[in-house]
Amino acid sequence: MATTPTPLSDQLLTFSPLSTKVQTSLLALALSDALGGPAEFKPRGTFPHISTMQPNRNFNLPPGTWTDDTSMTLCLARAITSPSKPPIPADQAKLYLKWYRAGYLSAIGHCFDIGATTRAALHIWEGAGKKADMAAVQQQVREKLGGRFQAGNGSLMRVLPVGLVYWRDLTVAMEVARATSEVTHPAGMCRDACAVYTLLVGSILGAVARGERMSKAQLLEVLYGYEFQDEELGAVLGRESGFLELPVESVKTSGYVLHTLEAALWVFFQTESFEEGVVRVVNLGDDADTVAAVYGGLAGVWYADELEAEGSLFWTEGVRRWREELVQRKVVEDVAKALWEIQK
Repeated sequence: MATTPTPLSDQLLTFSPLSTKVQTSLLALALSDALGGPAEFKPRGTFPHISTMQPNRNFNLPPGTWTDDTSMTLCLARAITSPSKPPIPADQAKLYLKWYRAGYLSAIGHCFDIGATTRAALHIWEGAGKKADMAAVQQQVREKLGGRFQAGNGSLMRVLPVGLVYWRDLTVAMEVARATSEVTHPAGMCRDACAVYTLLVGSILGAVARGERMSKAQLLEVLYGYEFQDEELGAVLGRESGFLELPVESVKTSGYVLHTLEAALWVFFQTESFEEGVVRVVNLGDDADTVAAVYGGLAGVWYADELEAEGSLFWTEGVRRWREELVQRKVVEDVAKALWEIQK
């Protein structure tokens, strides 16, 4: 018999130290990415139900292997922890190229998957050379990749570290989020998606810092109160959209940034624990790893608590198993620790 969903007003933010929130959310993204990897490229309903780490047969990878979503998130996190604050575009592009060409912060030592828009942008940065006018390079990226047909999810999937570090000033956080998108995804919808996602992450951390009781209904009001710069994104996610009432058949999980953000938020507000949400989102298929990563970062901030916590909405038995099976977990944890250390 189906259970009655808990009202959003009664689903409350899990309180734990800010250090736990920041570090666990990055791990949550990696766990979600790794769980979703095997379902990538597969239409919904065409693969066995996924609730455990599975081999990624798309790239012949062992269970628990994270993909480009996590690698690029870790690269951005490293850029944020570098001396330049906020991270300048050239520094970000340098680290993304290091991953693309040399496997830096890859789970298996080389880049095995990269989005088309990201690849095209990195080729522009690479071709410009070290002594190029960086403003001119960025303008070239805008001119070649700023159209609506290039509005992929490649900047949204990696933007989590911005909210985890710049949450104390949400206006600055959203500006930084938009700027990080421009490095590879300058389309207005991509920049707007990164900004609103960062607003949600930052709002959660702000509530934790202030010791404020927050419900999912209140977080939804933060979303509805955002002044969307992209009209189409606002129409899909704004107050009048009704996106939370969509049947699952109408929830798309393509690489289009609008679909990715809508699906991730739909799952977040439809489910009541981290594990429930991850399992729901990866089984939607298609660009499953990326949609799961976007869900996982936000849900990680919301549900994260201490590993020893009893009755945790994050550390369920399944999630504990996923943690043990995650490939190169220490790499993720080290970067997450650095994100917190720079805030002390």
